[in-house]
Amino acid sequence: MSVDLEAAASAVSDRSFGGDKSWVVPLVAGRFSAPFGEKWFANAYFDHGLTSSDETSWQAVGTVGYRFSERWAVAGGYRHMELEQEIGGLDSAITLSGPVVGVNIRF
Repeated sequence: MSVDLEAAASAVSDRSFGGDKSWVVPLVAGRFSAPFGEKWFANAYFDHGLTSSDETSWQAVGTVGYRFSERWAVAGGYRHMELEQEIGGLDSAITLSGPVVGVNIRF
């Protein structure tokens, strides 16, 4: 009894994905800041952009911070952002959210 095995490998051609698109989105935005205590503060920010029924973007950010001096402060909070846009002929919906941390320096 003899068995002949033959293996064939096919090379997959290199694939490249990418795109280049830019657009301008008119925004409606609002910001709210409130001090509480001598050194503590809270900030809230919201914006919404709309170019058509299927191209929208919005984000909301809320932070609480501590001011070390007139020039230096640190803040942390949460941010949520959504973007709906046609990219490469496909309707794309991108959602990003998570913690944010920042240092403020005033000049």
